[in-house]
Amino acid sequence: MDDQVKRKRGGQLTYDRETAHAICVRLAKGETLKGICRDDGFPPEGTVRRWARENVDGFATRYAFARQLGLDAMADELLEIADDGSGDFVIDANGNRIPDHEHISRSRLRIDARKWYLAKLAPKRYGDRLGVRVGGQAENPVAAIIKW
Repeated sequence: MDDQVKRKRGGQLTYDRETAHAICVRLAKGETLKGICRDDGFPPEGTVRRWARENVDGFATRYAFARQLGLDAMADELLEIADDGSGDFVIDANGNRIPDHEHISRSRLRIDARKWYLAKLAPKRYGDRLGVRVGGQAENPVAAIIKW
């Protein structure tokens, strides 16, 4: 398909600064590129990735920064999911309040998926690694503990 041809869903294939800005704003809020590009008026996901890869109009820097902000938004969302117990219980036919295990499991899955994603994309900020340097500028915390 030629880049100058308009998509039937309404999204353009040629770079547009306003559209690129709208994409970055939504990425910074934690939305996925795939989800954004499904909406009418937005280009296909591959087109946006090409804009970033080719750094069209300096888009690569704005795109990367928006992605980083999106990771922070996702980290914030983790806490909201964990703290939201509104669907954790249901009322049965007898009026008893019982745990909704399906809802609790779905919340756990949402948290785990986001934790995995964050750890993979930003391991220094969101990974589980213990930052121990041996021979570096920072003192080895294990050695500091066993020094008497």
